[in-house]
Amino acid sequence: MALSPEQMKGLERQLRSGDAAGALAAAEKTLATEPEPELYYFAAVAARYARAFDRAEAHLDELKRLQPDFGRAFQEQGHLLRAQGDTPGALKAFERACALNPALRASFTHRIALATALGDHAQATLAEAQLGALDALPQPLQHVVSLLSEGKLRAAEQHCRAFLRGAPKHAEGMRLLADIAQRLGELADAEFLLESVLAFEPNQVTARIDYLRVLRKRQKFEAARAEAATLLATAPDNPQYQSIYAIECMQCGDY
Repeated sequence: MALSPEQMKGLERQLRSGDAAGALAAAEKTLATEPEPELYYFAAVAARYARAFDRAEAHLDELKRLQPDFGRAFQEQGHLLRAQGDTPGALKAFERACALNPALRASFTHRIALATALGDHAQATLAEAQLGALDALPQPLQHVVSLLSEGKLRAAEQHCRAFLRGAPKHAEGMRLLADIAQRLGELADAEFLLESVLAFEPNQVTARIDYLRVLRKRQKFEAARAEAATLLATAPDNPQYQSIYAIECMQCGDY
């Protein structure tokens, strides 16, 4: 039987009260019969707070075995390595966390600080730009991005639709809903949503790239090439746009 939300909240309250060792013991006892990813994550956090670093590492290893692309596992790895004084290792872990889940604000913040401390100003600048893009999103959409990154598509869809009911013409909200529809195989819905985004914001590059990819999946190859041509016309020397246009030409047999 899965751990109930109430039981999980009880463990979190115990940890917040300062009883890290007790929270860890309770989590590990439950893990013996209910090896759930979220519980492994909690046990790793509790072990770090209890300074039981070897146990924290073991729980993270098991979590990453169960869910190799779980961004928060790498974020916690970064916290763990940072607590042990391994700054380069922590930076690498936070970088991986950001790549897997671009809504992990703490990972971006620590990336900036650690990269600056190590003199890696290029990475610090990149992380600052990515954090700025995240902060530009309304909080509900940041949560949608996080859910998407963890593969929780139906929950992401529910939260995205709830946001759009209050802001029905929000371009990025519509683009995210189209992304969810595409992942669920609902390509006609994704196409309609992306058409609408581009009608409101024709210069939305990410939406146009998403749109032409949906067109390609729907075997509308000429339409996809036309979208790629429109994209390339905005920046003819952009190698990404050149590559996209080349792919669409190839799909149309124009080798």
